[in-house]
Amino acid sequence: MVKRKCVISVSYENTIGENLRFGITEMLILRLLSEEDKYVYQIAQELDARTNGSFSFKAVALYLPLYRLVERGLVDERREIVVGKRFRRYYHLNESGATYFEAVKKEYRIMADGVDAIMAWEE
Repeated sequence: MVKRKCVISVSYENTIGENLRFGITEMLILRLLSEEDKYVYQIAQELDARTNGSFSFKAVALYLPLYRLVERGLVDERREIVVGKRFRRYYHLNESGATYFEAVKKEYRIMADGVDAIMAWEE
């Protein structure tokens, strides 16, 4: 009988980074929408620019979290015609979303402080 080795070729660095990024993407979207209504490409560009590339997404990857926010009644969407028959879908943080965002910010700060306390970051 031949023993087989199980080899897993997973890049843990990519997996960890993806999990952390996607876990807080919704919060960052809410933050951007708290400033003004935005369309998805604009959100993607601002996430990339304002995080120095740490949160770089293709615009299409942001539709799922945006749809979830709309379904949960936290964000409204509207269409505006831009050129001819083409339109842009703008997203707006409504009153329920603003209240939810305030709660998310508080919870995030508590969690981040806890992580910092345990990790005792060494520079």
